[in-house]
Amino acid sequence: NQVSINIEPENLDITHILRRFIADDVLTLIKDGRGRFYNPQTGFNNIGDWNTANGYQMYLTEARTLDVSGRIIPIDRPIELEEGWNLKAYYPWHPIDVKRALAGIVEQLHIVKDGYGNFYLPEFDFRNIGDMTEGNGYQYKMNEAAELIYQMNGGDNQSPHVIKQPEFFTNVNTTELNMSVLIMGDP
Repeated sequence: NQVSINIEPENLDITHILRRFIADDVLTLIKDGRGRFYNPQTGFNNIGDWNTANGYQMYLTEARTLDVSGRIIPIDRPIELEEGWNLKAYYPWHPIDVKRALAGIVEQLHIVKDGYGNFYLPEFDFRNIGDMTEGNGYQYKMNEAAELIYQMNGGDNQSPHVIKQPEFFTNVNTTELNMSVLIMGDP
């Protein structure tokens, strides 16, 4: 799972936020975008506190819902993106088309990926992510540092490139591997 929260909890201690998962022994590992992790079985934690600007990858042994309470984070709160890879939060409470939501950083953005292997590649105006949604974290590869403020307006209302059923390749199921492939041109 690639997750984020769009509220500011009173207690940012990661063990407090994930206490139900820990008590039910369903959390195997949680990792941030820099490779730091918390392993509840060993008690090792080099993530520290939960950072609401970040997204996290969580490995659970069964499906669960993360319930967190706190103050609402304004959707226009800036998120600092560094050059290279970033795993960041999605603040809006409703879905926004990825091209519209990221219109403010499109010049610095190389690619953005969701946790299912879908991606948006501005250089080719290709996107199969569709809407960005609450509760998900997103991986950004930036050509240069930028400040992300999710856009409510901007971009366009056009549909992404039409994705036809493959003629020469088959659809694949998502796995734990991280790779995106876009093949363009004439067959």
